[in-house]
Amino acid sequence: MAEENQFFRPVKDFCQRTVVTCAPGDALVDVVRVMREKNISSVVVVEGGEPLGIFTDRDLRNKVVAAGCNPGELEVRAIMNAPLAVIGEDDQLYQALYRMSRQKIHRLGVVDAAGRLAGIITDTDILRLQSHSPHQLVLDIEKARNLDDLKALHARIQALVLHLSGTGIATRDMVRLIAHLNDQILLRLIGLLRAERFADLPSGFAFVVLGSEGRGEQTLSTDQDNAIVYADDLGADAIARIEAFSHALIEGLIAIGVPPCPGGIMARNAEWRRSLGEWRSQLDRWLMAPTPENIIACGTFVDIRTIDGDPAFERTLKAHLYERVKENRLYLRVGRES
Repeated sequence: MAEENQFFRPVKDFCQRTVVTCAPGDALVDVVRVMREKNISSVVVVEGGEPLGIFTDRDLRNKVVAAGCNPGELEVRAIMNAPLAVIGEDDQLYQALYRMSRQKIHRLGVVDAAGRLAGIITDTDILRLQSHSPHQLVLDIEKARNLDDLKALHARIQALVLHLSGTGIATRDMVRLIAHLNDQILLRLIGLLRAERFADLPSGFAFVVLGSEGRGEQTLSTDQDNAIVYADDLGADAIARIEAFSHALIEGLIAIGVPPCPGGIMARNAEWRRSLGEWRSQLDRWLMAPTPENIIACGTFVDIRTIDGDPAFERTLKAHLYERVKENRLYLRVGRES
């Protein structure tokens, strides 16, 4: 098996099965004593076989020593981090590395189908596999300093996928890997733009992806499908900054090597950059006139997924769309016949 294929194997093949655990009501000093004896830096907090959280030596330093607390008076529950980020033991390894990178954490609890603790996996476990890997790509994307760096990394993604395509990897796994890596590219680009030119962006908006990108089903030739939703009460100056950001972001994606959408479904275009209320009205217009174009537009929009900003807009628009579709039998009938 090619080394890269290891990242499509289940987490259970790589996780540490022996995990030191404690109960939330255990005395802190007793747990620290165990950590010292076993020379470990963390303990998983478990109740009824299910992981609740995690206690680390950093928590001891920052939440007890630095705060001047008396450790002899504390239980673990008082300073543990909860909930513990987890992943299923049958999930694939690249999903674990993506989750750690996205959440900026160094370990994941591994659970079985019943949600009971089955092990733990750390970024160090994954790094041991090799340096030229999807994980290394994620790490390099996080360190990218400019568009040229991101363009080179986008090319590396293409090369990795082309290599893997001849090794028997399932298509479903392949498109998910591409989507995960492209998400990382997009997030880094947004981070660079915010830091360099758009530190003053308002909080009341979201950049979302749609269609196959929204579903996390991308191929090498996938173009852009994205939009922006912003709060109804934003002022003109804030809206103008969001507009400027949308143009810079789409231009950046094109410069990196992500093709523009031939149909213009991109946040830099005014019809795909609206307030929440305007998006509600637009969805209603599409649904009231189920033409082929409107059906395609709704079909693209139903897969909305938030990449950056407030995810509440996504939830609100999905709920609005589903409710309207249930009410509109004509639209459902046309959708089935098309």
